[in-house]
Amino acid sequence: MAEFGFVLSKREEEALVRAALDSGAWLVPDVDYKTPEAARISTYTEYEGYRGSTRMFLIVHPSYFAAPLEMKETSKEGKCVYFIMQRNGGPTIEFMSSVEFREAGRAKINPGFLAHHKTFWNPKTHRNEDMPAALLKLYRELSSIAKKIATRQKVGMRTYWIGNVVKDLIEAGKLCLGIDHSTAR
Repeated sequence: MAEFGFVLSKREEEALVRAALDSGAWLVPDVDYKTPEAARISTYTEYEGYRGSTRMFLIVHPSYFAAPLEMKETSKEGKCVYFIMQRNGGPTIEFMSSVEFREAGRAKINPGFLAHHKTFWNPKTHRNEDMPAALLKLYRELSSIAKKIATRQKVGMRTYWIGNVVKDLIEAGKLCLGIDHSTAR
């Protein structure tokens, strides 16, 4: 799985989400659904409406969309809900946003990422297929946008792109990375 890790402020995250939407893509929130039909986010305002419920979104674009996202039924707290089977249908780019939180009285932020798998299950053809070139292109474009507003930094065993706003807050002592700094594997 290709993964581009980052730590972005809300403003930096907004730039990334707007770039995806401006490209013609739509986002699908990874939440529990009452019906087997996933939501389709096409504006930043709609994105903000879901952002309080989830950090995980799937990015879909008409240039590579091959099959509907597969939904699976399950029971949660005695109610029937549906969830998206990742890698089934689409294909999609996974987007997990950074999250700010407080721990032991300190403001912290955890990383997010853009990612894609090597293959996806196409329910129309009933086989695993390689990711389309158009998906890989959009993934690279979005990663490039994040790199322009961030600085590469090794944290423990991983490398993240730390947003410039986040970096300034860390340097000012107003925010800490909520990432394990361990060098253990």
